Amino acid sequence: MWVGVAKEEKQSYGKRLEDTKLKPVFLNICDTEDLESLFNKKKIRDIKKELVARL
Repeated sequence: MWVGVAKEEKQSYGKRLEDTKLKPVFLNICDTEDLESLFNKKKIRDIKKELVARL
């Protein structure tokens, strides 16, 4: 879980983080496509590149 700023939150100069509405964000590190690529003998280097691009 990662904490991010809410989409509807407006930015302003000098706004403190304590005054900002935050929302939890869930990032998938490993996806089913990654597992399928691994089983299909795809190079781990290529799988890692796709993983980083997704994050």
